[in-house]
Amino acid sequence: MEITGQRIILTGAASGIGRALLAQLGDFECRVLARDRDAARLVAAAVECGGRRAFIETLGADLSAPAATDALFRARGVGWGGVDLFVANAGFAYYGTIGEPDWEKIAGIFRANVFAAIYGLQRMAALNPDRPYGCADMTR
Repeated sequence: MEITGQRIILTGAASGIGRALLAQLGDFECRVLARDRDAARLVAAAVECGGRRAFIETLGADLSAPAATDALFRARGVGWGGVDLFVANAGFAYYGTIGEPDWEKIAGIFRANVFAAIYGLQRMAALNPDRPYGCADMTR
């Protein structure tokens, strides 16, 4: 997969798999917009992972609402002249006992883990209509 020169949005970049991906991307000459709901942890991750070869920007925001995702893609589509790769890594698990029924908690999990990823893919396709699935050819 060719990463050099790519314009990448990485969600869920402050911890876990996202932070590990951010560290790996730091070794390539690319542009990364790292996004996470936890702005303080995100900045710490970017400082730790950046400064090598990648240009890393951060955005502390919750993309489980369509308006936030729309704004993100508009800004990067204009500011960078496009987005080549969207890594929909953000999400969270539910730990604990099931307890009382809580529709809003369930809906929040699906907004973050499912809807945001699918909507991000749709935004990529709209931004890059000439590319399969809206993404760069990463098979090179």
